[in-house]
Amino acid sequence: MNILICDDHARDVQKIAERLKEYAKKLEISAEICCCCEPQKMAALPFEKYDIVFLDIDMGTVSGIELAKIIRMRRQDSVIVFITNFIEYAPDGYEVKAFRYLLKANMEQKLFGIFCEAAQEYQKRRHIISFLIEGEYIDVALKNILYFESEQRMIKVHVLNERCSLYKFYGNMGDITEQLAPVGFLRIQKSYLVNMEHIDALQYGTVRLKGDITLSVSKKNYAQIKHDYMAWRAENRWDI
Repeated sequence: MNILICDDHARDVQKIAERLKEYAKKLEISAEICCCCEPQKMAALPFEKYDIVFLDIDMGTVSGIELAKIIRMRRQDSVIVFITNFIEYAPDGYEVKAFRYLLKANMEQKLFGIFCEAAQEYQKRRHIISFLIEGEYIDVALKNILYFESEQRMIKVHVLNERCSLYKFYGNMGDITEQLAPVGFLRIQKSYLVNMEHIDALQYGTVRLKGDITLSVSKKNYAQIKHDYMAWRAENRWDI
């Protein structure tokens, strides 16, 4: 993940960069952080390479809003977080699809939460998820994931169309479910989280996925599971 911080106050840039490095390490996110505190050089930055941009709005002769317009012309899916001393600038951000606003007065209290939300939004927009496996971060396209399987603290990721058909890492199925349920994944029982795009058939007690893979479904929670699947299907799938 590539992060850019643009602010004409070098001390603010340094503080944000230090905090983001701490947060990325805590969240096990691989992040490259670049900084710029010279407004006259900002328009020439390679904005297309940055996934998340923390951008001051008022930098004297340079407007953060105008820089955000340049970012949007070069890359539509960048997550833009405006940092400012003035909340009255907030309405201007709608035009450039700003993700969040961070008041400098609330920096210490709010930065971690906003960074977590921005990182999750980045993954949603890119439709990928990253895992730390044996010291290496692996990016996997969500569309290629068939299902997650948990065995105690071990998570197995069963995938299609990747260099490896099975990834393993230590994690928490509850946390993964919370992260991926909004983007089309369904917890069918304690040990399985499935990608609804790959469901061929759902019936009482079982689900069949692409590749003729059959998994057990919680009978106790079947009514709610079926309801959630049918609601998703009505919004996302067309049967011809």
